[in-house]
Amino acid sequence: MHNQIIKNMRLLHLMENLKTETRQNWLSDGREESVAEHSWRLSLMVILFAPYLDQPINTEKALKMAIVHDIVVAETGYIPAAEMSERQKSKKNEERRAIQNVKTMLNNTVGQELLEIWQEFEDCQSYEAKFINALDKLETIIQQNEADVNTWVDWNIQLNQKAAAEHCAFDSYLSQFSQLIGEQVDRKLAEAGLHTLKIEKAS
Repeated sequence: MHNQIIKNMRLLHLMENLKTETRQNWLSDGREESVAEHSWRLSLMVILFAPYLDQPINTEKALKMAIVHDIVVAETGYIPAAEMSERQKSKKNEERRAIQNVKTMLNNTVGQELLEIWQEFEDCQSYEAKFINALDKLETIIQQNEADVNTWVDWNIQLNQKAAAEHCAFDSYLSQFSQLIGEQVDRKLAEAGLHTLKIEKAS
């Protein structure tokens, strides 16, 4: 059997972790969202939004970036935003080791490409990387808004809304979409009879 087939299968088995690793988001049916589910809808957003951006992008590269942006979580596990400030340095080191392991596991040009795409996303300098970073924040808030309001956390909503607005500022279409999401959050709070974000996460 071709050696690369074995390597590809090893990586696919590792990536199954993204289906079982949950984020700090809840779905409308009351269960926790997986990392893979987040990445899937983020990828769909690439296709939907790309035609409306302020400048043309490499959609193929953006799709690849959307798919692999959280690939390291298969090895590192999901780190909630509340812990990131404390673990920022160690998190970066863990993620670099994880993406390097992916490259080593494949040991071919595809492995090198995955590393380069992931690093481009992390550097957030290209238009594609800024796009995916913005979508990463937007998709998170969309999912929070689809979940029961009792699953919301004060710092979580505030942090995510602020981050989304900042990451979308470079593009007018994304900025408008971020504003729409913010309006939906405000409306959901109002419908729940809440006028602040002082909400405790449901147990």
